[in-house]
Amino acid sequence: YEIYETVYHYKLGNGKIRLEADLPSSVIQESLRLNHDSPVLKMECTTRLEDETPLYFVECYYIGEKYFFSAILPERIKWNLGLQQLTGLQGKQISP
Repeated sequence: YEIYETVYHYKLGNGKIRLEADLPSSVIQESLRLNHDSPVLKMECTTRLEDETPLYFVECYYIGEKYFFSAILPERIKWNLGLQQLTGLQGKQISP
């Protein structure tokens, strides 16, 4: 994002990532060499500028049986502070 902001001077707005399990179309099945009943994980990513103009859109498919998700989560205290700031719940008890 730094390049978009510093080189191209775009004012970035929000982004959205959507993941869903799906049965692929025949085109996707052929491209990924899948059986007709093999599920895939479909991901759509969109990033918009501050004025809601779309900057980019990506749609991709992952083979269901070969996909895994991994994340490193921050320490609980840092996570709670971040959540409080995002939701405006300062001073209230938050459970993960």
